[in-house]
Amino acid sequence: QTPSERIVILLNFANEALRTDSLYILETLAERLALHSNPHHYGIFEKTPLEGRDHLAELGRQMSQTVLVGNDASLQGATLTMSGNDTALLREQRQQIRAKVARAFYSQVSTIDRPVVLLLDTCEWLSEGEGEEIGQWVMGELLPHIHEKLVQKRHQCLIVIASRMLPTFSVIERQDQFSLSLPMLEQAAVEKYLTTLGIDDSFMRQRIYEITHGHALCVSII
Repeated sequence: QTPSERIVILLNFANEALRTDSLYILETLAERLALHSNPHHYGIFEKTPLEGRDHLAELGRQMSQTVLVGNDASLQGATLTMSGNDTALLREQRQQIRAKVARAFYSQVSTIDRPVVLLLDTCEWLSEGEGEEIGQWVMGELLPHIHEKLVQKRHQCLIVIASRMLPTFSVIERQDQFSLSLPMLEQAAVEKYLTTLGIDDSFMRQRIYEITHGHALCVSII
């Protein structure tokens, strides 16, 4: 139902790459916004993630080199683990590269000529485990910066966040948030969906609805 003059971008964090690789998030957004932004700025952006990944790959190779001492047979094939200092250096380099790529992306966003709607789905993946660090960056830095750049251009930016867990916002003010609990699916909607999947048995469709009570995740699992 979103008006056609708005740009609609969907990110589904059920995709593992999106919740573990911040550069991939920026690349995905930049590519989907390319048609609505300055081609020159997008061209500049395209180079920065590639350069960043090459730099990290080279740094990783340097840190993981095997060191053999003398002819001690017990050391043959041994691999040294990274020290705490090495790990901290690699983390710092990742953050610096992410900041550089993000700056190129924000420059591209500054050239967008239309309002934007960002749809972020399955965001519970960003609340814990491997996605927590990315989640803090997305909610606390990426989204506010995108919003700021568009507002400066007098374009509206709406962000819809779907999550089975309440997200934590460290930057987005409470007055700028609107929460909506989604209702269970009605039986007719569930049966229509199941029919499109090829379940022609009406008794089976009804039974699935009775088991799931119209809970969308349970319906999709079944």
